[in-house]
Amino acid sequence: MKIRTVKSILAGLCAAALLVGCGSGYANSSTSNQMYEGAAADYEAKEEAYATADTYDTDEAVGADAGGAANDISQKNEEAGTDESGSLAEQKLIYTADITIQTQTFQDTFSAVKDAISKVGGFVESESTTDSAWNWYYSDYKKSSGTLRSYITVRVPSSKYREFLDLLEGTDGKITSRSEYVQNITKRYNDQSILIESLEKQETRLMEMMDKAETIEDMITIESRLSEVQTQLNQARNTLAGYDTDVNYSTINVQIEEVIQYSSQKVQQTFLERLGNTFTRSWRDFGEFMQDLILAIVYLLPVIIIVVIILVILRPFFSKWNAKRKEKKAARKAMKAEKNPYAATPRYHNPFQKNQPDAPDAANPGGQEGSSAGSDDGKSE
Repeated sequence: MKIRTVKSILAGLCAAALLVGCGSGYANSSTSNQMYEGAAADYEAKEEAYATADTYDTDEAVGADAGGAANDISQKNEEAGTDESGSLAEQKLIYTADITIQTQTFQDTFSAVKDAISKVGGFVESESTTDSAWNWYYSDYKKSSGTLRSYITVRVPSSKYREFLDLLEGTDGKITSRSEYVQNITKRYNDQSILIESLEKQETRLMEMMDKAETIEDMITIESRLSEVQTQLNQARNTLAGYDTDVNYSTINVQIEEVIQYSSQKVQQTFLERLGNTFTRSWRDFGEFMQDLILAIVYLLPVIIIVVIILVILRPFFSKWNAKRKEKKAARKAMKAEKNPYAATPRYHNPFQKNQPDAPDAANPGGQEGSSAGSDDGKSE
């Protein structure tokens, strides 16, 4: 009986210890949650959390405050009644158009486009004009095709977008190309607005936490997070300002091209007319060639004079060098003849050639001397 009593007492003590541990853990957990929610709750709730806790973890509180931005965006999107496509009652649309105008009166059309821009209250964002008439400085130059071309990027109020396009129809030219584009940024615009609102709340709460910070470590952590939030806030505001500009002012790219009116009637020429034109054109081209040749000679005349002077000065040296070269060549031939006497005699007998020397015998390389000696011996006998 005593043993059972002791066991029951021990079991009761263990259960009490477990209950006390769970209660303290729950109390600590609730206190921490109150601290973290203090970054997203009102100022009174945060003050109460600071009063009931001895210390707080600044990093976790700031992280909970930053993580609530995405939840705020999704929650406010639902409150605004947005669907998956991001459509709202007020659509945020960006209008863009590309227009190509061909005209025979370039300057008049260019001035008409500028007048249309001023009439609708727009402005020119960029402008460039080119003229491909590269041979304009020739006296007989005649424009045979359009050479002027202008590119203008125009920003007009979106409310005047259609009116400006209609004004381009009456610019004394023909619109040969027209393309329009519409981009719906309603959801992105709405998300950006909510993000800015959430970041502004984070900035306010972090500044309040900075006033309540008690240690230097907490102040450094909060200040670092505050700097990040302010940077994100500035970027989000700039992005939203860009959206507002694109929505409020439409973009029209206008290209003006000069053209020349051509005649479809072909002029028929007779053979004699074509022959005369060809003869005249050939002599004209020959005269131009001779003129170019004379000009080239005159242009190179200083170089020619210098080259002639150098050749005159070096001529004696070239003559001596040529004479020495010939002497050396003759000496080499003589040396070869002495070493090989057969090279000087022909290898075959030409019956049509008179006074041809006989080939020397092998026993008597002297040739004629040997034969004369033999004849003398015969006579003596």
